Amino acid sequence: MNYSANRGAISAAVLGTASINEFPTFVLDDAIIYRKDTNGKLVVANVCNVNLDGPLVVRGKLEVEDELELHLRKPSKNTAYIEISVCEGYSIGYGPWPAVWASGRAGWYEINPSDDYRRMHEYMCEGITLYYKIMDAYDSMGETVPKGRKYKAWQTPIEKVLFKYSVAIGDGATIAEVQRRSDILSEMADRNKRGAVLFSQIVIRCQY
Repeated sequence: MNYSANRGAISAAVLGTASINEFPTFVLDDAIIYRKDTNGKLVVANVCNVNLDGPLVVRGKLEVEDELELHLRKPSKNTAYIEISVCEGYSIGYGPWPAVWASGRAGWYEINPSDDYRRMHEYMCEGITLYYKIMDAYDSMGETVPKGRKYKAWQTPIEKVLFKYSVAIGDGATIAEVQRRSDILSEMADRNKRGAVLFSQIVIRCQY
């Protein structure tokens, strides 16, 4: 498969956008993400580890919806196989299912995995689901605490949190399962200060 640089498909106006928050969002089908090993060889990578392994390389089939065609160099060609040679960021979301986006220098790209990337994508989605459902569990516990009382959610027994998570997801997660997923949680903990506190405690407590 021949991949063209994403700058060949996206208009110069978008490439010159100053803020990453102003980037348009595209869909990337048959996507796969790589990092370079010590020998420069491309190996499958977890985009949530971009701060450790990046910049990453993203490849896939660009699918552009009608309202986003104005961002293309050739609006008549809204499908192309592209390579994002410098990916330095990611974003996650949940509702009604987990999703992950990779950033390039011309936009955000929602990752719809190729067969070769599906296993890694499913692993990331496990972590994303765990992240949001545990945050929801802590939030719901905090709502039951009387006003005026400082509530430290991380003091809640991990078994109680896991029970809420298991009921919400229905996968019967155990502490051992959370430990297996804790490496991706460690990366997600950097997303906000509250998350950093909560998930650092979860990761530590799941190791014993």
